[in-house]
Amino acid sequence: MCGIAIINVILGCLAFIFQIMALFVSDDFHAYSQDLAFTGIWGGVYLILFGALLKNHKIGSGTIKVLAVGGVIIGAILIGLYSWSINSYPLPVDSCQGWDYYNPPTILLSCSRVVVDSLLIGCGILIVLVNTIIASKASSLVLTSY
Repeated sequence: MCGIAIINVILGCLAFIFQIMALFVSDDFHAYSQDLAFTGIWGGVYLILFGALLKNHKIGSGTIKVLAVGGVIIGAILIGLYSWSINSYPLPVDSCQGWDYYNPPTILLSCSRVVVDSLLIGCGILIVLVNTIIASKASSLVLTSY
């Protein structure tokens, strides 16, 4: 089951990268308060470390369950924060191309923001699913030696 650990590491890397992308495409850094939490960065590091420990069989069943619940919480936070971000857009998301009427220089940034927020929500959903599977299979992930 080391494949699930690698998937967790990949999701951690994606969350980290998508959070950095969100910071770069924000036209006004302080306007997006959900970015100030840096959830993708610290959550990504957490998932990478958890995946590495899981792959190397360095933790027990109870610890795996606790860390997997932490991963589920990180995924839920990503989903919540970036759903809130999409909900707080000044115009409907489907009229992204119409944003140039309001502020021509930021049209590319605004449309990119929609994409990055959606990627972070998708990443959060996958993080919740993978860590739920890890928590349910915790006892089979432990390498026991007699």
